[in-house]
Amino acid sequence: MVAIRFSIAFVGLGLACTTLPPGGGGSGDGGADAGADGGGFVETCDGGGGGNPACQDGGVTDGGTLDGGASDGGIYDGGIYDGGAWDGGVYDGGFDPCGGNDSWLQFMGTAEHRGQRRVVGPQTNIVKWRYYLGTTNSSPWGRAPGSVAIDFDGTLYAAGPQLVALYPDGGVKWVFDAGSAGPSISGMSNRIYVDIDRNVVAAVSKTGTEIWRFVGDGPMNFAPTEAPDGTIYQGGWDGGFVYAIAPDGGLKWRFKTNQKCISYPVTVGFDGTVYVGAGDTNCGDMGGSPNFYAIAPDGGLKWSYDTFNQRSGSPAIGFDGTIYIPSAPHLFALNPNGTLKWKKDGVPTDVSGIITPAVAPDGTLYVGTAHGQVIAVWPDGGTRWTFSIGQDLGMRGFPVVDCRGTVYVGADDRKVYAIAADGGLLWSYTTDAGITEASPAIGADGTLYIASEDGYLYAFGP
Repeated sequence: MVAIRFSIAFVGLGLACTTLPPGGGGSGDGGADAGADGGGFVETCDGGGGGNPACQDGGVTDGGTLDGGASDGGIYDGGIYDGGAWDGGVYDGGFDPCGGNDSWLQFMGTAEHRGQRRVVGPQTNIVKWRYYLGTTNSSPWGRAPGSVAIDFDGTLYAAGPQLVALYPDGGVKWVFDAGSAGPSISGMSNRIYVDIDRNVVAAVSKTGTEIWRFVGDGPMNFAPTEAPDGTIYQGGWDGGFVYAIAPDGGLKWRFKTNQKCISYPVTVGFDGTVYVGAGDTNCGDMGGSPNFYAIAPDGGLKWSYDTFNQRSGSPAIGFDGTIYIPSAPHLFALNPNGTLKWKKDGVPTDVSGIITPAVAPDGTLYVGTAHGQVIAVWPDGGTRWTFSIGQDLGMRGFPVVDCRGTVYVGADDRKVYAIAADGGLLWSYTTDAGITEASPAIGADGTLYIASEDGYLYAFGP
C-alpha cells in the first residue's frame, strides 16, 4: 500500500521530464567547494546516538533507509527517477502543463519548492470562504497564520496559532492546540509533520493525535520538508544545524553550517540531495562563509557555494535540475554540480530578498522584491517583465503559479495579487492586514488558499 501511495505522490506531480544536464563550468562571483572544505560538518547517530546529545533512539542510518533501502537499488537507482517516470517516461514527448493530478503536500507544493500546480487558478477575486486562524498577538507561541498544505482527499492543513484541519468548504475537521509552522503532509505515511513551539518537530496523525516529538537544540521556525525516502529535514536557528529525522522520530544525522541559522525550509532535489540556504539578518552578526550547501542523503557534504551575500533562502529546483537561489540582493542559478549558470543583479534586498521564486511550466521564474515588484525572469536569467504595485513595500508572501503562468502573491499593502503570464494585473483583493510571510497553496480544483496577518485564511475561487 505504501508503494501505491508513493507512486501517486510523485509520478502524478508533473514536476520534471528531462534528464538532468551535465554540470557546466560557470563563472562569476562566488564558487563551489567540493568535499570537507565547504565549512560544514555532519553528526550521525547509530541507534541511540552515542555521545551526541541531539541523537535519539531509533536512528536509521545503519542498515535502514540509506543502506540497501530507498537510495540504493530502490526509488533512486533504477526506480522512478532513473529510467522511470522522469527520464524517458510519462512526461517526455507529451507534457501537458494543465494536465492536473499533481499535489500540494508541503511548503511551495513539493520538496523541490517550485510553487507550481498543473491546474488553472482563480480568474477572479471571489472569496469562497475565509476561516479565522488567529493572529500573532492571540497566540501564546507568537505564531502568525502560515503556510497551507492540501491532502489527496482535499483536506487542508493550515499552520499558525494552531494547526487546523479543514474540509474543502472551510468546515473544521479538528484543531491541534499548538503554535505551528509548516505543515508537511507525508506522502509515505498517514501523518502530518509540523514545527511546533519553535523548537520541536512533531508527527501528527490525520485525526489530530500527536505521534512523536523531536526536540532540537534551539529554535526551528519553519516548515519541515519530507524527502522521497520519507526522511524529514528541518533547519534550525540553533547554530545553523540541518537535522535529518527518521519517520519514527529518531535523528539520522545533523549537519553544521557556517552560519547561525537556516533561512526557510530545506529543499530536496530529485536525487535526494538536500539544499539549504543559511544566514538571516534576524540572527545577528553571522560571519562565516559559505552560505549555501548541497548535502548528500547520508549527511555528507556534496558541495557548497559562497554567494558573498549575508543570507540565502530556500532554493527552487527547476525541471532540468537547475538550482535557483534567492540570495539578497541577487538571484543565482547553479548547475546540479554546484557551478554557476548565471547570476541576476538588480533583485532588491530586504525581506523579499530571500523569498523562494516560483517556477512556471515554461521555466519562467517569478521573484518578489522588497520594493513592491514582481519580476518575471526567463530561464536564462533575462528579464521577461516587471510588475509594480506602485508602492515601496515588500512582496512578502511567497509567489505561486498555475499552469497558465498566472502568478499569485501577497504584499505588505494588504493585497493579494493575481498577475497574468504577460505581466498584466488579472485581479487583486484587499485584506485587513499584510499578507503573511508564508506559502499559499493551489487546490486540485484551482482554489487559491492564502493567509493574512488579519488572522484569516482566505479561499479564492469560483
